Amino acid sequence: MPNRDIAARVGVAPSTCLERIRRPVDYDEVLALAAGGHPAAAAVVDAAAAGLGRMISLAANLAMQSTVVLAGEGLGLWSIAESKIRAAAAADSDPLADTVDILVDDAGFGAWARGAAAIAIQAAVARLEHTDWPR
Repeated sequence: MPNRDIAARVGVAPSTCLERIRRPVDYDEVLALAAGGHPAAAAVVDAAAAGLGRMISLAANLAMQSTVVLAGEGLGLWSIAESKIRAAAAADSDPLADTVDILVDDAGFGAWARGAAAIAIQAAVARLEHTDWPR
C-alpha cells in the first residue's frame, strides 16, 4: 500500500509517513516501528490516535450515544495507542453527556460476514412472511 494511502487510513497529512520515516512503509510497519520506539512513526501514530479519538467523540456527541464499537482492519492502531485514543475521545466529549464506552470487536471479517448473512436471511424471511408465497 502506498504511503499516501496509509496516511489517509490513519488520518494524517498525505506526506507525513514518507517525510518523517524517509522510506516507504506499510500500515503494519508504521505500527511496529511506533511500538518499537521509532520517534517519527510514533508521531504519525500519535496523530492518528488523536484523530480517531476526536472522531469517536464527535460521532457519539452527534448521535447522542454512549457506546461506540470499533471494528475492522485498522484495529492495530488501538492495540498500541488505546490510552491516547481514549484521552482524545474524553477531551472532546460533551461535558453533559454520559462517558463514552468504547468497545473493540476484533472478531474479523468472518464474524462480520456471518452477521451480514444472518441479517439478510432474516430480512428475506420477513418479506416471505408478508406475501402469499408459496401457495
